[in-house]
Amino acid sequence: AWRGGGESRPAFGASATSMAPLERAGALARESDDSAREAAALGDLGNAYAALGDYEIAETTLLRAIQIARGGEHAGHRFSEVSTAPELTSALLNNLGNERSIAGNTTGALDAYTQSAEQARGAQQWLGQTGAEHRLGNIEQLEEHRQA
Repeated sequence: AWRGGGESRPAFGASATSMAPLERAGALARESDDSAREAAALGDLGNAYAALGDYEIAETTLLRAIQIARGGEHAGHRFSEVSTAPELTSALLNNLGNERSIAGNTTGALDAYTQSAEQARGAQQWLGQTGAEHRLGNIEQLEEHRQA
């Protein structure tokens, strides 16, 4: 519930008010040793920071979420029914690509989208793979247009 309260607000332009519920959701997940929920809450928090234009904090938060989703944060991590690790990692990498694209870091966005597509492909998550590859194409076209 805490996570849902925070993630719904950015769509209405109230990203600043999203921080407290998302931080609380992350803390509750961490306390219950639920890495998937913690990573998902941090992913939503990173998205909210990006919506506010705080790209450096957004990137740091998303990178931490990815690290947790990959199992690099907690020695005894367990993944809840929220998502499997590869699917969650793919989605978080996609969010990182979005943040980097908005921040004007096209090289970083390409890297994140490529990793997202590879992760989704490995998890046989075809929709995630297709979406990441579509965004890769958009960034590549934008770069070609800028260089022309």
